[in-house]
Amino acid sequence: MEARIQTTLQEIARNQSRQLDELKLLVGVAGSPSLGLKTPDSSNTRLPNHNQITFHRETIAGIGNDRFIDGEWIMFQMRFNGSLLFNRTWNEYRDGFGDTGGEHWLGLDNLHRMLADEPHELLVVMESLQGTVVYAHYDTFRIGSALEGYAIKTIGNYKGTAGNLLFFQAGSKFSTYDQDNDAYEYNCAKLYNGGWWFKNCYSRKYENNVSQQHTHYST
Repeated sequence: MEARIQTTLQEIARNQSRQLDELKLLVGVAGSPSLGLKTPDSSNTRLPNHNQITFHRETIAGIGNDRFIDGEWIMFQMRFNGSLLFNRTWNEYRDGFGDTGGEHWLGLDNLHRMLADEPHELLVVMESLQGTVVYAHYDTFRIGSALEGYAIKTIGNYKGTAGNLLFFQAGSKFSTYDQDNDAYEYNCAKLYNGGWWFKNCYSRKYENNVSQQHTHYST
């Protein structure tokens, strides 16, 4: 029975990984309007280290006639052409990888420090290959420190058209193939070939909810 469950999970993971290969994914955050957005260092597109954070900002407009989310969002994850491997170690997800001018992950340590400075919102935008756009917006988003496993500490009120993608991940620690922090008996990050705030292997991350979508995460 256990072997059959493992085989089923692996097949689900393979199918969803194939779907993700066809996605454009951007993940980002925005500061409170009263506090404004942080200014990126436009002179350098290399990923940040522990002493300096550089950003890529994406302009979002006209999604679902919701003008509240129009504006520039700081991308902490971008996936859009499959050129970058996201099945990475804990240390790589902590420090960041890729190039902020293309596919990248900003880094959990940098994201935690940025979110700790001021209130931030979270935006997820998914665009299908056919041009259909859906989104999920949360009015607050915060993660814990490295000692807390970068757990999702706060996920605010949801609105949008993509479904409440992160509701079940609230409180979850981040997991990678070499550091399993999910609540399931199997390593979900290993099954799905990428790190994320997994709770279990069935309530999978965002791309489990929308097939063949370009996805953008912003805060």
